[in-house]
Amino acid sequence: WLRESKDKGFAMVVPGRFVLPGDLEGAPILEFVPWVWDLPDGCGEGSLYRTMEERYDAYREKVVRKFYRECFSGLDRQVILIDCLRALMGGRETFMDINETFDVLMENFSYGGSSILGRLFSPKIDRVIFAATKADTVTMDQYANLLSLLHSMVKQAASRVRADGSNCEFMILSAIKAAKCMYAEHEGKKVQVLKTDYDDEPPFFPGSIPSGWSREGMEFFQKYFKMRELRPPKLNPGEPIPGINMDVLLQYILGDKM
Repeated sequence: WLRESKDKGFAMVVPGRFVLPGDLEGAPILEFVPWVWDLPDGCGEGSLYRTMEERYDAYREKVVRKFYRECFSGLDRQVILIDCLRALMGGRETFMDINETFDVLMENFSYGGSSILGRLFSPKIDRVIFAATKADTVTMDQYANLLSLLHSMVKQAASRVRADGSNCEFMILSAIKAAKCMYAEHEGKKVQVLKTDYDDEPPFFPGSIPSGWSREGMEFFQKYFKMRELRPPKLNPGEPIPGINMDVLLQYILGDKM
């Protein structure tokens, strides 16, 4: 159920290690379920309930708290990746879930500027990027709409970050650009299409993206946009991996530190 929720674009998928176990795959510490009912009789030592309770407590202490201590406590820059296209496919429930996730996320971080000593002993996140992912699955003429859609989805969260004194930017992003944009005839018109590096995959027209979040735009998108899983590009040895805006992202996040 958690994997299905993630595939539909929901962001508040917890426990997160259930869908991305990493080195804990198959470990007993990930084998428990939430318990929302009154405690039944006969749940002493060795019972299924007690076993799951112990694993849940261990998960919180040895996985979650450890991760926060080792990875999150020293952060002063943040990149928040948002799958806007998957959220459109999921509908209003997915959109609401993303905004609720921002509320929970931001409670766990400190935002705002800090002095040099503050960065060493009590860092705050002073630069944030909200990035719309999978930009290579849309044509270049839809980049502006994708960026505008991102703005509409994170407006409240971005305002909160800026109110705390942090710099905030927005961008579209693709770590690996798996398709090239080109022109072709489509339904009698010259339009931009996408083409992968594979000869058995002809150019295709994915469709258009609404410039803001609305029920009408979402329904049009769900009906006409073709979501595709793209194979990685073909590369020669030593050839750099093509991407979209990765250089811009790194400059914003690390430029002043270099």
